[in-house]
Amino acid sequence: EFRRVLFRSVSQSRYNFTNEERSELQRIMGSYTADVLKTLISSQDYKNATDEEKAQMIESVNKKGYDLAKEEIVKARSK
Repeated sequence: EFRRVLFRSVSQSRYNFTNEERSELQRIMGSYTADVLKTLISSQDYKNATDEEKAQMIESVNKKGYDLAKEEIVKARSK
């Protein structure tokens, strides 16, 4: 998983994130996913889901967290 942070395509442009940017990306992603997962895991939908559905829900939250963090880093870079 660490490797995928090094190069990512955003709007068809490739970015080589610095160590500082990778750290910030991981911080943002971790904060987002912790908040959302806390709410998700306590929800009735999650409790009633199959293990496969739960895994898909968690994967979706992780992907969204990564995408939001990546977008924030790229926006900060362009300022």
